[in-house]
Amino acid sequence: MPKEECKRQRRLSRENRKPAVPKLQPSEEPMASKKANGYWKDWGNFEKELRAEIAKEYTDENGNVVKKAGEFPIHEQLCKAGCSSLASEISHHGGIHEARRKLGFGWLGKPKNYWKSWENFERELRAEMMKEYRDKDGVFKKAGELPTKPQLERAKRSDLSNAAADHGGFHAIRRKMGQDELRVEAGYWKDWERFRSELEKEIAKEYRDKDGNVFKRAGEFPTKSHLKEERPDLNSACRYHGGLNAIRRKVGWRIIRIENGYWKNWDNFESEIWYEIACEYVDEKGVVIKKAGEFPTQMQLQMAGRFDLGNAVKRHGGLTAIRRKMGHDLIQTESGYWKNWDNFESEIWYETACEYTDERGVVKKAGVVPTYQQLRLAGRSDLINAFKYYGGMNSVRRKLGQGVNKVESGYWKDWERFRSELEKEMAQEYKDAAGTVFKKAGEFPTKTQLDMAGRSDLASAAAEYHGGINSIRRKMGQDVLRVEAGYWKDWERFRSELENEIARAYKDEGGVFKIAGGFPMRSQLERAKRFDLIIAATRHHGGIIAVRVRMGFVDDGTYEARSQIESLLARIEGPVETGDANA
Repeated sequence: MPKEECKRQRRLSRENRKPAVPKLQPSEEPMASKKANGYWKDWGNFEKELRAEIAKEYTDENGNVVKKAGEFPIHEQLCKAGCSSLASEISHHGGIHEARRKLGFGWLGKPKNYWKSWENFERELRAEMMKEYRDKDGVFKKAGELPTKPQLERAKRSDLSNAAADHGGFHAIRRKMGQDELRVEAGYWKDWERFRSELEKEIAKEYRDKDGNVFKRAGEFPTKSHLKEERPDLNSACRYHGGLNAIRRKVGWRIIRIENGYWKNWDNFESEIWYEIACEYVDEKGVVIKKAGEFPTQMQLQMAGRFDLGNAVKRHGGLTAIRRKMGHDLIQTESGYWKNWDNFESEIWYETACEYTDERGVVKKAGVVPTYQQLRLAGRSDLINAFKYYGGMNSVRRKLGQGVNKVESGYWKDWERFRSELEKEMAQEYKDAAGTVFKKAGEFPTKTQLDMAGRSDLASAAAEYHGGINSIRRKMGQDVLRVEAGYWKDWERFRSELENEIARAYKDEGGVFKIAGGFPMRSQLERAKRFDLIIAATRHHGGIIAVRVRMGFVDDGTYEARSQIESLLARIEGPVETGDANA
């Protein structure tokens, strides 16, 4: 008799001498079939039932031991043993890993940081490549093929699937392992029937996490976050069919709505934006447009179909303010970046090639040079501010070989036309290159603000045809911007205004030129267009240095020396002209 057969016979003989272990069928329920509401949420009840299962030995239909007495059961074993209630309710107590920890069992899985090692990850993934994946529906991955994320999940290898993010996502991994990119032909997902067919397959699927907890039931319509995680190709394709709510309506599902004020709540917004940061954005061709961990731009949010988030950004001060609040580095350009024509031309051609969309649809076609208003909507205040270096929009269009946007002679003389355009500007929020808001939505713009926002056409028309800004304000029922005689003589009023300036950081396209909390110098106030404060300090409060000392700022000598030079130059060159006689 062969040696292996002898060993098998001896093993069977030993097993036959053991007391019989009752086999648990999936239909059996070893615990009471009905528990009181909240029974499983109580840790004492859950622990008692789980310890009872730990003490048991599980066998399969052939009598083979699949779990020894004293071993901690996994989710699949609990379900097959008829303890599906226990398996599903484990999520109330932190999942299977947390339950093991509480009961004194070791961590179930790989050593800490195991998956962060490329060698470990590659070895395990290549082993999966060699396998053929099949289930009750047949083969769903051939041997030798690199598995996709959905295939790994279907094959119960969510550990590998989740670890892919540590190595740049599946597209980066395919490139690193010398595999061809998975691509579809241009316009593949624009076909509604093809898209619908694939979406219906996704609706029919059930998804579980690595602990076995169901996070999408079969028959449920997938959410945006689910598609981003599991089917980024379908998620990107949603924009061709009007977005997820339009698709739900088209296939007969109820529209998902959120309560009023949802996006005004910072916690809600922060939770959603953190999710987007963690996502990798992939277009319908499989090209990565944003890596996992990167903060999305306004354009990327729109490309990902997150118009809701893109619109909510303005409720929290814009993307720059949000990046600062969440501890992300601000997107900065080196000093003088925009003064280099090659840099500017590269950026403007990129924007020209982009298609701008919002929740209403396309607002700028690809190939069209964007207007100031379109750039502002796309969050490109940096580009708007840079136009001043090259003579404005028409000068840039001419230099790029594009047609010049011209208006007929006397176009702005028409009051109703001028008023209509100015009201649009009133509704806009203005930001500088650093992302700092210098005019809030709803505020009447000053001449300086119009110039800074690239609307020098309106600023010039105001002076030439309509009597200047104050005359226009009066005509439109706005308060005239004047201060009463002696307004700045009041020390407390002056001090309060100056403290606001001290608290501000001054920035322009060249970067920060005064830090928050620093006492502003004359040159800094001039650069920040606060000539009113300069004149008020000189005429009414003994000059900038006297004000500084009175407000308790210690001088190291540098400030005084530089200010004295500035004061001397001011006396030689004359006072700064502001056009305000009421300071």
